[in-house]
Amino acid sequence: MRKIMFIAVTFLLLVLSFANAAAQGPQIQRIDVVDYGLYSASVTSAHRDSQGILQNTSTNVQHLQTTQDVPAQIGIRFGFRFKAVGEPNGARVTLKKITIFPPGGLRNPDSAQEISRSEGAVTATLGNEVNYTAYKFDDPWELKPGLWTIELWYENRKLASQDFKVFKP
Repeated sequence: MRKIMFIAVTFLLLVLSFANAAAQGPQIQRIDVVDYGLYSASVTSAHRDSQGILQNTSTNVQHLQTTQDVPAQIGIRFGFRFKAVGEPNGARVTLKKITIFPPGGLRNPDSAQEISRSEGAVTATLGNEVNYTAYKFDDPWELKPGLWTIELWYENRKLASQDFKVFKP
């Protein structure tokens, strides 16, 4: 009788631990940056956020040059590709992307407010799939020289950060 009770309790604990793991959802351990610099891509959709910054969804991403030096020119796209390491493999997760602008921020001519940073969402796949995030200069008022930083966050943890030095060509 004790043996049957032991087996039943063990089985119940296993079932509960699997249920708890499934209820937690995807878990990200880290982000590994694959490459960074300048890219080309095809824009599949775009919309302006509440600050007037164009948010693009892109495909056909091509790495052009590994560099942290970025010319301030319309159409230039800079960022990084990465692998999101975690479980379960193949799960899709939403990361928070924060782009921090140089001191003094950006000034959209349609608004008097200084924009010190932009926040958006990036969907990534856990495992060996290479994911991508970037910033693209779409408007003349975005062409601000200085240090730009792109960060990726999951829940309250910063998992990746890449600095870029934007300069006037």
